[in-house]
Amino acid sequence: MIDACPIDIYVSSSNRRWSYPYRLNTYYNKRPGVADSSETMMIDSGWGKLGDIDKILEVASDLEADTIIGEDMTPAVEGYEQFTPEENARMAWDGVQRLENHSWDGDMLLPIHPHDGSYQYSLDELMHYDVGRVLGFEDHPAFDMRSCRFDLVEAYGGVAIGGLRDLDVEERIEALRSIRNRVGYQTTVHALAPGTEPEMIRFLKHNPRVIDSMDISTPENSVANNKLPDRTWSQDRFMFPTGTDSTTVRASATVFQTIMLNYMLSPLCDDSAIGRDDPELICPDCEYGTHKRSHRYCPKHGTEMVEFDEYDD
Repeated sequence: MIDACPIDIYVSSSNRRWSYPYRLNTYYNKRPGVADSSETMMIDSGWGKLGDIDKILEVASDLEADTIIGEDMTPAVEGYEQFTPEENARMAWDGVQRLENHSWDGDMLLPIHPHDGSYQYSLDELMHYDVGRVLGFEDHPAFDMRSCRFDLVEAYGGVAIGGLRDLDVEERIEALRSIRNRVGYQTTVHALAPGTEPEMIRFLKHNPRVIDSMDISTPENSVANNKLPDRTWSQDRFMFPTGTDSTTVRASATVFQTIMLNYMLSPLCDDSAIGRDDPELICPDCEYGTHKRSHRYCPKHGTEMVEFDEYDD
């Protein structure tokens, strides 16, 4: 089922009692047990913190992680609104230098965010970085600006698209599409929490090359909040038992959600099943009700079932 999904889905995880190939930890909440129960580990700089590239690299080395996300000025960090694409590019440049001088040899993804409603300005700065400006000799007559441009996106090898949770689903879809078109298909594109609305799932299912991977926190967070999603990914209350080893029970519910998302993004899932609730069916004679379309006739009277909205008593 996981192999059938063309997109690698990383689950933000702190529960070691389930195994899954793709897991994600923040550098300040590392879980060696989670790393041991995964095949590919990603270390994130986190949502509420800018991150510290040296600490991120240290954790990645300790957990033998495969990928890290560099320092990231997210909307939850103070100063985000004033943080410019130029400053982001300079931070990325510093990350490249630190990575080259570190013994850890995994991949680093470059986080990008929209500026004035668009990701393109940020990509302009990152893909044509002016090293001379940073080093302080941009205006020197001997400086050849044309030969001193540096493609940070190529240096990182991939981008992690941030800022998506503040956009509506149509804007998120357009952002993913435009970034892929800009960086090309040789660059790894990871979507940071793109969402699981039916529109997003349908888009990714039919355009799987637009991203290579994505992450999601719902499988563990929903369980922690005593909720479970259905195929529409809307969550309903589900009270889990408590007691010794109840974490294992919750882990099984996390597995269910993770497999469901892999399945829904794969060619195996029916398009008609994405984001559609079966209507409630009811028997006009006895008011027997069910959501199962297979029950075309009432099991008690044999009367043909009708949709509840059409029923008039």
